[in-house]
Amino acid sequence: MRVHGLLLSQSEWNEDLRTAMAAEYARWRAAFVELFRQLEDAEALTEGTDVKLLGAAFAALSDQLVDEQALDPGLDTEAIMREALRPFLRVSVQPTIGGGKRLPAAARRARPGRARRGR
Repeated sequence: MRVHGLLLSQSEWNEDLRTAMAAEYARWRAAFVELFRQLEDAEALTEGTDVKLLGAAFAALSDQLVDEQALDPGLDTEAIMREALRPFLRVSVQPTIGGGKRLPAAARRARPGRARRGR
């Protein structure tokens, strides 16, 4: 957490560091955008959800929660993320212990005319 904070503050004065950190954050956001794009393809997101904005928001939220959990290890970050996601999902999200659960079959069905992404 300290190293991360120092890198962020130093990136104000070091363009190479700022560029490298911006690229890392872009990579981090892209993973969330892809996650939400897959949920959109599975028709699991509410209509009109912007997956790019939602991905960026969740990347920022998860990054901040890492810092907060370092200060308070008892912080239930899973519950916070689940609650933040709830308004965007067409299916309910249940707590998991020791691993994720698959979406219900109705949410996993392929949409007509769309190829499934590789496995």
